[in-house]
Amino acid sequence: MTREQRLLAETCEALGVSASSVTSRPLGGGLLRRSFLLSSPAGEWVARLPVDSQDFFRLPVTDERALLRDIAAVGLTPPVVGANTGDVLVTAYLGSATVWSADSAREPENINRIARRLRRLHGIAHDLPQFQAASVAESYCQTAAAGQDLTSEQREWRRRYLDLANAYDEASIPAALCHQDLVAPNILDDGELWFIDFEYAVRADPILDLASLASMNEYNSDECRHLLRAYYGEEVPSFSEKQLEDTTSMLQLQSYFWALAKCSVDGSDPAVRQFVENMAAVLR
Repeated sequence: MTREQRLLAETCEALGVSASSVTSRPLGGGLLRRSFLLSSPAGEWVARLPVDSQDFFRLPVTDERALLRDIAAVGLTPPVVGANTGDVLVTAYLGSATVWSADSAREPENINRIARRLRRLHGIAHDLPQFQAASVAESYCQTAAAGQDLTSEQREWRRRYLDLANAYDEASIPAALCHQDLVAPNILDDGELWFIDFEYAVRADPILDLASLASMNEYNSDECRHLLRAYYGEEVPSFSEKQLEDTTSMLQLQSYFWALAKCSVDGSDPAVRQFVENMAAVLR
């Protein structure tokens, strides 16, 4: 029995259903491909398996599970299922929902919709750790450099990443619950929008999520301005368009060095290697 099979069987037992009555299939979305749909006559659930490698900036699953219960209470994420599923996170399956693409995330009306949902998310009370961009940058860059010799191009990207991270920390006001990983597959749509995968959630300035949405879904300058109008309405943002642009660049670099660090620690996962190349093309 593989690790994956063992974890899914244990999850079925914790849910009170016979593993023999459950079929499982991997779900798309997510670079590491570790979410599975569990289907049985008793119901359907999504099980997200734990990762093997350590990431100090990922929430412990117990903390994420508690956070999701608060977010689900206001209808922004599918409900958590099961209290004794260990490191496997189980949530309700939204069978009628579609997974957004980057194209979906850039549609004008969807920018309006996601801005409204983000405003609601950012108003939820929480006790998450504060996002410290410079600490994250230093950790990922050091891990990446420890496993390989950085090229001159990569060293220049590292310098820019650290500069942007320090500037972010100096200017930000960390008061909101932020998702921080708003890649399109983490947004589900069944007429309402649902956020999933809060393992990198933090206490941060709302600019972090606006920049995450922009950086992960290739917003152009007009789409960024639309997002700001949709999010703030008649209010004046506490930051400039230039700060949003810089934060977007910082998060692109963060994604790149996160993946490069993962390659240094875990070897050459083809999907992660491809992601490194894709992000390098964006940075160029």
